[in-house]
Amino acid sequence: MSKRATRRHHYQRIKARWRKRLWRWNGGGDTMPSMFLGDLHKDEKRHVAMRATTGTVCSCEMCGNQRRGPFYGGAEDRLTIQERRAFQEEATMLDT
Repeated sequence: MSKRATRRHHYQRIKARWRKRLWRWNGGGDTMPSMFLGDLHKDEKRHVAMRATTGTVCSCEMCGNQRRGPFYGGAEDRLTIQERRAFQEEATMLDT
């Protein structure tokens, strides 16, 4: 299987998993609904596709990147480890 075919296969597999989870979260039932055959509403299709690609519901402070938002302190606390190391190396070079 080519790289593109493998990527498409996994994307469809993950979308099917999220369709099943959405069905269960909405109450489920004894029989599988027609949504597994592709009959989803527009919002449900969007929700499934978004979850399959990102896995997160939104990008708020609690769901998204932890370096953004008011919960995580000042600007110096929002730096990545790579940025912190670069600033630390720069400070040590200036001290010597």
